[in-house]
Amino acid sequence: MRFPLLARIALMLVLNLALVAALVAAFFHFEFQLGLDSLLLSQTEERLRAVRQVLAARLSETSPAEWDEVLREYSEAYRVRFTLWSENGRRQLAGEPLALPLEVRRRMLTMGPLESGFPGRPRRWRLGLGRAGGAGQAAGGIETPATGRTNRPPAESPSRQTGDGPGLRRLAPRTGAGPMGPGRLPPGPPRFVVRLGNPVTYWVGMRIPVGFRTLDGRPAPPRELILLTKADARRVTLFADPVPWLLLGAAIALVSILFWVPVVRGITRALRRMAGAAERIAEGDLEVRVPVRRSDELGQLATVINRMTGRLAGYVEGQRRFLGDVAHELGSPLARAELALEMLRHEADPRLQDRIDDLHEEIRHMSGLVQELLSYARASLGEKAVRLQPVRLLPLAGEVVRRENHAGADVRVQIDPDCRVLAEPELLRRSLANLVRNAIRYAASAGPITVSADRQEQGVVIVVGDRGPGIPEEHLDRVFDPFYRLEAARDRDTGGVGLGLTIVKTCVEAMGGRVRCRNRRPSGLEVAICLPPAEEEASSEEHPDQVGARQPAAGEPSPPREIAPAGRPSGNGGPPGAT
Repeated sequence: MRFPLLARIALMLVLNLALVAALVAAFFHFEFQLGLDSLLLSQTEERLRAVRQVLAARLSETSPAEWDEVLREYSEAYRVRFTLWSENGRRQLAGEPLALPLEVRRRMLTMGPLESGFPGRPRRWRLGLGRAGGAGQAAGGIETPATGRTNRPPAESPSRQTGDGPGLRRLAPRTGAGPMGPGRLPPGPPRFVVRLGNPVTYWVGMRIPVGFRTLDGRPAPPRELILLTKADARRVTLFADPVPWLLLGAAIALVSILFWVPVVRGITRALRRMAGAAERIAEGDLEVRVPVRRSDELGQLATVINRMTGRLAGYVEGQRRFLGDVAHELGSPLARAELALEMLRHEADPRLQDRIDDLHEEIRHMSGLVQELLSYARASLGEKAVRLQPVRLLPLAGEVVRRENHAGADVRVQIDPDCRVLAEPELLRRSLANLVRNAIRYAASAGPITVSADRQEQGVVIVVGDRGPGIPEEHLDRVFDPFYRLEAARDRDTGGVGLGLTIVKTCVEAMGGRVRCRNRRPSGLEVAICLPPAEEEASSEEHPDQVGARQPAAGEPSPPREIAPAGRPSGNGGPPGAT
């Protein structure tokens, strides 16, 4: 399965952001005792304070008998359950009855007062999920953020009497924590958040000052009661609105994407260019070069690829020139040797004629190999001089079949008379001659050999097919390599020198085309040549009055046209994907 580099980098970016967030959360949790409740309350402190203030005003304006109705009204509005408890958290005063979990009851029993520390200095509390106080809490007191000193809450005054009912004459203590003594816990913050259960339920407790009048109608000092709120995790928007956090996460992700996408795209674009160049080099196009637009390692890699391609091109061209020179130098001695044998045949003893014939056959075989080498060298070294022109396929293919079919094989030409391609006539003739010759040599007895042409999206496809044994699949990619022959074909009658298909590939690519080879089913082999169609020639015939020159006769090539160098067609001069 292919996993693109861009997707892999995006996944690593997401994992990196998640890891950073986890590390930051762990740092704040262990260093500052800030947990989930701190996150929730710090975000919504103003909202909680506003709810508490409104409720405190409503409860102070109504009699205790109406508190249940007030809490019910606000519970329905916020879709939670509000309840009111006594200062020490031991008795429920209003709201629907609740069964408290042990952790919630423990937190209520240890809640501190609303204000503590030096007069006029606001107090901030350290909050932690599931913690009673925090690391800054001293035994018997609470640490203030300004000085770090420990201030004990005031002890209950003997003159103050304790009462739990809201309508009693006796006033409640101003704080819910008494002096440290046996069995007493140190006071905690004046609010808490507890997350319990499955499904998750949040319990939020806050000190709320509620004023009321005594039975004789006199105003009494406000009591610091406990407002307890219960809500499931799906309705916690009162305490923690997820929208700001989602917006923050989206903003972080967007900034990361805007920062990293150009960098990643630059890397992947450079890699795609180099991969495309390497692909074309593997297909034999040694003229390709990678643009060097970077000064980093990728730019260095592009430079190395260009240098490697240049050296490969030099080696290949040197090899081709060497083969051409050798073939040219061998041609003259072989021709003289053949002439000498012909003269010797007439003067030699008749008993030596068989040996002379064998020697003559060997020289003819060597001459054929030399001719193939010369054809390969000419096709390879003459690429830059190729000039393409519209060529009629049917007359050219018929001529090739008549010239190559000495054995009288069943060769059928199936080409539309109006089919034309943009090609160099001699190179196209040489390519078809090699394909027809190979088909006759290996598959003449297996059935008819067909030469056909078809107009397709990518251009005109010329196919030479037979019904012979085909080629093993593992060798299909290498049959176009120079001097490559199958082990089963290494004999004098059928083996050749291994340059036939190489010459075809070289000639076709010199004309800006492509060639491919595949096996037929159930048996046989077909070689397809793809060349650009002669579009302008066809349009000229449709409007002959616009053309001053005469139209060529059947089989006669049209006048040549100036085109881009071979192998690099410009505009619509070559089929898509031609290399």
